[in-house]
Amino acid sequence: MVYPNPASQVVYVEYQAPTQDDTLTAAIWDLQGKQLLESVPLLAIGKNALEVQHLPSGIYLLRLSDPDGNHATVKIVKSKCP
Repeated sequence: MVYPNPASQVVYVEYQAPTQDDTLTAAIWDLQGKQLLESVPLLAIGKNALEVQHLPSGIYLLRLSDPDGNHATVKIVKSKCP
């Protein structure tokens, strides 16, 4: 689960891995294909925070990858900071 969307400062990724050893990595890309956030490891179980306040307002792609090479991509919207 990825929330809130749109986000102004932080996007949370909640993940429940089958085992404690399974982990995800997250990366953020803009729509031109530029990677803006390098792959960062996420906790196997629980809520992970990804800071997005440094990004300009717009649409981005959050790519989640597991160690087996499976990927999921979620569109996130960065809104202006309040």
